[in-house]
Amino acid sequence: MAQLEEDQFYIARLVEGVTQGITSRRRLALFTGVSDAKFTRLASRAIIARKIVMLNEPDRHGGVVFGLYGQQEQTTELSPATQTEKAEAFLREVLADGPLPSVVVEEMAMTRGFRRGVLKSARALVGVQAVRDGEVGRWKMRLPESASVASV
Repeated sequence: MAQLEEDQFYIARLVEGVTQGITSRRRLALFTGVSDAKFTRLASRAIIARKIVMLNEPDRHGGVVFGLYGQQEQTTELSPATQTEKAEAFLREVLADGPLPSVVVEEMAMTRGFRRGVLKSARALVGVQAVRDGEVGRWKMRLPESASVASV
């Protein structure tokens, strides 16, 4: 009985991670706090219990991406056709309110399943600028000046 309760706890933690937008298998395993073998078993049980689904998109490591059960149709209908277009929309949305530290933007992009190369292409297409915050400060990403003036 203790094993069943432990599994239920970890499955709840797994679903919580997906709810928070963590979709990568590796990140979910870290978030859940279990080994790879145990994560595979838990993910299988969560899929059978119809709590999460495996989406047909690879993460940045070529692994599987997870989503919440019943939301797969919504995300595929409303999302742009290509990963680059999705990444462009993501960058515009995230940077709409002003500059953010580059590491924060990159981490958010990785948790949403964008590979580094896709993010780099999207940055170039959107015209995202990297600026240094002070002489020894962190790098920040921001939308080009013309885009921020046009949105006002």
